[in-house]
Amino acid sequence: MPNQRLNFRLFCCIFLLIGMALMLAGSVAGAAESDTFDDFDEFNEFEVAESGESAPAFDPLSGY
Repeated sequence: MPNQRLNFRLFCCIFLLIGMALMLAGSVAGAAESDTFDDFDEFNEFEVAESGESAPAFDPLSGY
């Protein structure tokens, strides 16, 4: 019986290690292809209006 418990524990540890390795690989691959912050400065609608004048201040409490 102790041998079966040891085999089960080893299986669980290996399964968890493989799962963590896959999650880490997925997060690294997702971060490598993500360009969310690269072009943030190019598109900032509250900084400059299309006419070249300053855009009105954004008021989150206005409801619009």
